[in-house]
Amino acid sequence: MCIAKYKLCVYTLLTNDICVNHFCVGVIITLANITNLVNWWCDFFQVNANDRILLFSSMSFITSLRQYLPTLCAGGTVVIPKSSVEFESAITNMNVNKLVCTPSALASLDINNVTKDGRIEMVQVAGEAPQMSTMTAWKEKTKKLFIGLGPTELCAHALCGEFDGEKICIGNPARNVRVYIVDPSTGLQTPVNVVGELWISGKNVSGGYLNRKEETNKYFSIDPDTGCRLYKTGDLARRLSDGRIQFIGRSDKQMKVNGFRIEPGDIINAMPTEVNNAHVVVENSRLVLYVAPLVDKDAVLTLLRDKLPTYMCPSLIISVEQFPLNKNKKLDVNALVQIGRATMIEHPETDHRGLSGVRKDESSQLEDTIRLVWAEILKVDPEGIHTDHNFFEKGGTSLSTVIASRKLSKEFQMDISVQDVFAHQTINSLVEAITKSCDIIQNSGDPTPLTFLSGGRDSMHPLIFGVLQAIGLAFMSIIVGVPIFGTTFLSIRSFV
Repeated sequence: MCIAKYKLCVYTLLTNDICVNHFCVGVIITLANITNLVNWWCDFFQVNANDRILLFSSMSFITSLRQYLPTLCAGGTVVIPKSSVEFESAITNMNVNKLVCTPSALASLDINNVTKDGRIEMVQVAGEAPQMSTMTAWKEKTKKLFIGLGPTELCAHALCGEFDGEKICIGNPARNVRVYIVDPSTGLQTPVNVVGELWISGKNVSGGYLNRKEETNKYFSIDPDTGCRLYKTGDLARRLSDGRIQFIGRSDKQMKVNGFRIEPGDIINAMPTEVNNAHVVVENSRLVLYVAPLVDKDAVLTLLRDKLPTYMCPSLIISVEQFPLNKNKKLDVNALVQIGRATMIEHPETDHRGLSGVRKDESSQLEDTIRLVWAEILKVDPEGIHTDHNFFEKGGTSLSTVIASRKLSKEFQMDISVQDVFAHQTINSLVEAITKSCDIIQNSGDPTPLTFLSGGRDSMHPLIFGVLQAIGLAFMSIIVGVPIFGTTFLSIRSFV
């Protein structure tokens, strides 16, 4: 693809929506895209100089554009937490009044603490499908709650609408954006309430994929009605009678886990030769890989780690003798999942990390309490959690550590921080730390926190971190050959 036609390119953002040889490709974000985002966002959400918004996402992630660009352009304040596990304290201590994040990040927050005194005026979620329970709870606590859609290819904005408490809808098109619900086989728009593929055109559509002409031509074209660029999202949706758009799912087999789009075929293609069949599913917000015949799961995982990025590596590998088939001689996915669940209950040692399957004496009340908390957060059977299992290897994430910290602190009536959960990732380690802390309190009467992790970004001055990030972006611009000096400037500006 010729970059000369996009001389006003201000950003190249990597996206995992499209992968070539397991590598993400760059999306060309133009000045027109940025301008449309800022103008529409500031008007739609009434952004002003008094607003304080939290930077939930890394600046290399598309969601961050919605968080800092409109806010800075309106003269508002971007609050940057010291680390990714201190979102909640940053919101309460720095008087953040508007939240823009993924539904998973929103669900990890203590809603009563964050919304105390009515400080949160607006919440907008996007990036993945929200749960009705999360949206209903926040609807009661905030003045305005919005759901939106805006992938990297659409410069973080396409549709948005206020949650009405009844249906999960992605709302109506943003300014200078047109939406089509199309039958891919005919290219014609579908009637109201009929599901079709979501196509979007307008000033928000990016310049395509950097140096990937084939992929660009496949997903991008020209809107014959307006002459603007058009992007075929691959999402399934339908237009309701009131004009709002309701998201249904993906037209392909892409999955979405923790904000990352994952193509199962990329994982299956990376399988070793001894694996005859492989199938990937998402269970409880984690990737589960089924393989046949019975193989060395540790060896499979090691190979996948060498070939795939971390977010594409399965949290759990279940090995079976053969895959069940339905009457049409096709894979019976439901039967496979049932076999996997039965296998995990009967043989807990099948955890792919190779941890010991021999259960120790787990009658301790501390161990049982922690196990139940883990099971509730990870949505797994507590019987399958051993005292030497690792919280993160069982499917835990940085967001779930926030929930674990809050629940454990409440259960034990003591301060167990997020850093403590990171430092003590097994039940054995956490029980030992809690017991030691209780002994210190009993002997001295002076409550002391558990072990804290040190180093990383916390030990670095924010300005230094911003300068280092700017240097990295500038270096990337030299390699890629696309001007992103606007990004470099905003990187420094947001950390000053």
